[in-house]
Amino acid sequence: MRTRVLAGCLCLALSIGAAGKTYDDPIAVMTSHEQDSETRLKAGRQAEQRFPNDPRRIAALNQMLWDRGYGSTDRQYAVDQLIKYDEAEFKLKLAHRIVLLQNWDTIEYILKQAVERNWTDMTPMVVRQYARPAKDVPDAQRPERAAIEKLNPGKNVTEVVFAVFANAEAKPDIAEQTAAWELLCRLTPRAELMDLLGKAPSTTAMVADLKTCAAELGTLPTNKEGVLWLSYLRDPSRRAWWESAKSRVASLNAEQRKGLELRHLPVLLHAEASLLSKDRAALLGGLRERVQGGEHYLLAPIYDGQPQDYPQRLAEVADQLCWGDLVVMTGLLDSLNDPAVRTALLDQAEHDKTDTGSEHGGALTYDDSGRLVVKEFPARVRTHDLKFISSPELVEAVYTGAAHYHFHAQEHRNSDHAGPGRGDLAFATRLNFNCMVFTFITKEKLNADYYQPGGVVVDLGVVTK
Repeated sequence: MRTRVLAGCLCLALSIGAAGKTYDDPIAVMTSHEQDSETRLKAGRQAEQRFPNDPRRIAALNQMLWDRGYGSTDRQYAVDQLIKYDEAEFKLKLAHRIVLLQNWDTIEYILKQAVERNWTDMTPMVVRQYARPAKDVPDAQRPERAAIEKLNPGKNVTEVVFAVFANAEAKPDIAEQTAAWELLCRLTPRAELMDLLGKAPSTTAMVADLKTCAAELGTLPTNKEGVLWLSYLRDPSRRAWWESAKSRVASLNAEQRKGLELRHLPVLLHAEASLLSKDRAALLGGLRERVQGGEHYLLAPIYDGQPQDYPQRLAEVADQLCWGDLVVMTGLLDSLNDPAVRTALLDQAEHDKTDTGSEHGGALTYDDSGRLVVKEFPARVRTHDLKFISSPELVEAVYTGAAHYHFHAQEHRNSDHAGPGRGDLAFATRLNFNCMVFTFITKEKLNADYYQPGGVVVDLGVVTK
């Protein structure tokens, strides 16, 4: 009898041990970064049994899914529980938040749920996720592509993405429509893209603006930032500006229009007729003559890249420059001959040197007389002395200006960092801007580097008072 009692007690103890610790507040443990994933999941299951409808539990599940610091297992458990609790609410949040997720295991798990549950209405969400770049994963192998095909049998991916972009019902979700356009630009050859745009109904402002841009300027923005830029230029308050740009583009020949983008338009509007009459060869020859004899500092910065990452000599990148690029560089070189511009740049660089909380920068833009001037803008957020974060006001100034600029002015002798870093080049590509970086060589001398989308960099020489 005694033996049976002892055995029973032992079994009970083993049972309790297997079940694990019971938490007084399992909801708090669910999101604790001090606990490991196994512990958080045990607490989550206890909360699931004891407090299934507690708003704190739902908030904890959302934290596990969307916040940083949780692993794939945590997030997948949260996905399952949130779907179980309120599938419609989960889908609503997912449509807007999926771009916040960085964990690819979780993204693939969500896509799997979408397919298994036949969430055909979530196709725009999948398209938006597909539009996000993914390093080292070809578009054809992306899990989003497979999900789109499974959710839309009988249709190819391009058809599905186009339907989200066309947005014939004019649903108020510009983020999904913009993402679909960006993805179309990435997946579709230019001729096919233009054909698709022609078929899209002009029921939304975005489609109408893109059609007008293609028809009147012969160019198209290809990403979110470009669409925002176009929307800014197409605002009724800037109709006169747009009409002037349209007229100027209409006067160009086929060679001059090749490669034309929104970033070229402001400079074209303010360029002298004598400059616009030159062909590409003449412009390139003139730039070579002005640049090759100057003083240059050809090492790329080592803040975030090595010197061999990209060339800075005009001769090495000339074949990557279209006629519009050459007009822009010519206009910028002309502005650097203006004593007022040179003085403003050196004065701002000196202020930047004494301010160790942020780099400084601004826009090379036009005043009311059409003269190119230097307009400084404070950083949107001050982080550290090796970074400049542009404000929305600065971005808008560049929309009708010649170029964005910033300084590398941490020291008066800063030639080792003369040129844009990788982050600067990524910025130019993302916003599709013409850019300049001015680097102290001595207290009285700045090196001037031009760079543009795609990673082209040209050392234009030095600026002195």
